[in-house]
Amino acid sequence: MTVDKNYFPGFARRAVAFSIDDGNLEYDPIFIDIVKPRGIKGTFNLTSPKLDRLSPEGYRSLYSGFEIANHCKYHPVTIAPDDPRTPSDQPFNIDNADESCIYRHPETDGLWRLKRHTFWCLGAFCEDYVRFADEGRAELEAVFGKGSIKGFVWPHGCCYDDRILEHLQNEGYLYTRYTAHRDGNYSMPSDRMRIGMHARSKNLLEATKDFLSAPDDGQLKMMIFGTHAIDYERDGKWAELAEASDLLGSDPSSVWSASVSDIFEYEDAVKSLVINSRKVENPSDKHVFIKIDGEPIMLKPHSIIEF
Repeated sequence: MTVDKNYFPGFARRAVAFSIDDGNLEYDPIFIDIVKPRGIKGTFNLTSPKLDRLSPEGYRSLYSGFEIANHCKYHPVTIAPDDPRTPSDQPFNIDNADESCIYRHPETDGLWRLKRHTFWCLGAFCEDYVRFADEGRAELEAVFGKGSIKGFVWPHGCCYDDRILEHLQNEGYLYTRYTAHRDGNYSMPSDRMRIGMHARSKNLLEATKDFLSAPDDGQLKMMIFGTHAIDYERDGKWAELAEASDLLGSDPSSVWSASVSDIFEYEDAVKSLVINSRKVENPSDKHVFIKIDGEPIMLKPHSIIEF
């Protein structure tokens, strides 16, 4: 018997998910109205202090059918432990602020203002950062359900302190996402705590065509695209989002669309299969799609096929 287990649901080799940051009540609904009818699923990455414009029921309704990930309370950048800038208790004034300093936030303990690239943003050192991450997760789960927050997406797309990454891993996060692109490498990530994306608004259509044209080498592939719904407005890319979604959603037997966590949890189910000369066993709680001597078979959760 030849067993091919490298399939997503629908016997697709490829999976796609979006990963959209910040939670924008003006542009997230437009994004959803484009991708949802085309069967494209994914993850919205929210910061809990922004959950004050709708009721909990309103947020659950808006993002129904999509995953919610933690984008950290207050959206701070991580501050490296060896950051050379000088802490200051002086009032922050953007017009004359000293870029060699970081300024203590007057209202929130543990938050600082600092210059990053061309703009001033909020930041936090390790101890406070993990507190904000933990509080953010708890506040998001109060709205979207206990245990629903499985992914962490770094504000500003980066982490400068691996102790924070270790904390998140110990807290049971399934993945953390950076902004960095993976440059056409659609293989399943070997390190889920450092995943990147393949496309943003400016190159989504190009990346989609590249993803779909990649040869089938018998392995599972995935593509993640983002980054903010408002980017598609700023860049004038709504039509290209629709075109890319049409391409990605046109054939479920070719591309499976799901949330980022769903893709990784399905990959875990595939890896858990027990295959030997006598049987194929699915110990997971998911339906798993395989082919035995070319015959497509959907293995039910906790089921066994004996030869």
